[in-house]
Amino acid sequence: MTVYDKIVLTFGRKFEGRLLPEILEGAMNYVGHGEARLAFEILCDHIAEHDVVITLAEYNEAIILAEEMGSNFEELPFVYIRKNLVVD
Repeated sequence: MTVYDKIVLTFGRKFEGRLLPEILEGAMNYVGHGEARLAFEILCDHIAEHDVVITLAEYNEAIILAEEMGSNFEELPFVYIRKNLVVD
């Protein structure tokens, strides 16, 4: 298991109780197949699609993780989670 696998799984666990278990598990299953980046992108897509509230700390963590994994946070699906942002 890579460092990013662990980070994505840890980030995903933060949404337990906010996303249906089968949806969260479906996204996180990609980590087990060496697709942490895809798992993270799918998770962000589900956060937006299901109107899951995301804290500023989670949002900032997602930005850093996306950039470290080579994704552009200004592109889909990441731009859509901004609408769910709740400032603490």
